[in-house]
Amino acid sequence: MVGTAWLGIGMFLVIRSRFFPVAWQQQTTIPIVSEISLPWWIGVFICLIFVAILEGSFRTNAEMIVRIAELESRFMNRDQRREIRDALSNFLVQGQRLMGLCENESGPPPDEQIGEWETRVEKYLRQKLEPSYLARYQTISVLPNPPKEATGMRSELSYEAWARLRARTTRLHEFIVDFTRDGIG
Repeated sequence: MVGTAWLGIGMFLVIRSRFFPVAWQQQTTIPIVSEISLPWWIGVFICLIFVAILEGSFRTNAEMIVRIAELESRFMNRDQRREIRDALSNFLVQGQRLMGLCENESGPPPDEQIGEWETRVEKYLRQKLEPSYLARYQTISVLPNPPKEATGMRSELSYEAWARLRARTTRLHEFIVDFTRDGIG
């Protein structure tokens, strides 16, 4: 729209400003257009410039608003992902500490603490992540564990608790890697 107006006003100004012979001007102009004074055309030209400047500033403003919203979203997403990664790291450290308690066979494995830890992790995954993460976390049978003899554990109960924790912490580590790999830094 504005481009067509620019072209039209430019043609009228060129014809009106007497760059061409009078006979050609009379043949190419509409009679009413040739009677409009040059100051009026200059006024229209200035108005079109003003409209173009306003349109450009509104367009630039709209583009900047969209860009700012994208950046805010990206930073918010980055902060949320960092928060999730930090929480998963804390759960991983807690799980590794519980694994250490299982390896110390001086007493029974801390089944109650392990159960509470698993419940907290599952609750967090359910609240903060999509269901596929919870499903992956709960699917531990596909992860291989070393044989009990290779771990040096004598107690079958301690080994089972340790192996379950090892599988769960392995999954948490995978999740942390996923969140780090996706551009969180």
